[in-house]
Amino acid sequence: MIEPTCTHTGVFEFLREKFEPTYKYIRLPVEWLTLTISLVSGRHKIAFISSNKIIDSTSASTSGLGGIPGILMALGRPLAPPVTDMLAPVPPLTAVDTKDPNLKLRMQVLKQVSKGSQQERDHLRERVLRQQDELQRHLDYLAAIRNYCT
Repeated sequence: MIEPTCTHTGVFEFLREKFEPTYKYIRLPVEWLTLTISLVSGRHKIAFISSNKIIDSTSASTSGLGGIPGILMALGRPLAPPVTDMLAPVPPLTAVDTKDPNLKLRMQVLKQVSKGSQQERDHLRERVLRQQDELQRHLDYLAAIRNYCT
């Protein structure tokens, strides 16, 4: 696990945008990382790095975000949220994947959910969040054993 910190003392460039020094102290959340280190020409080199999960974000100055999104948040220039994070009653038409084999089923579920009461939608949201937590536990396990599979 790591808990990166830094002070923004130099020009930071990201996607052709330059951020002049703010001298802000930035504390990123505690993260669980997976590193694969290889021996190349007699020297150890990082071959693979993966941020698996944010463990503790209570002391972070980045609104709980890690990496570049966290640094940008701490500098007051957050990235725009992805469309999936925006709370909208119906996803934009451009978000539809017409090659999705489950598209018809997804559209039926969306229609059913949009017709439900607020209480029904809240109940469904709780169930979805529980399933999402369970899937995250599975992903954490797979990430933990990935390096042993090579």
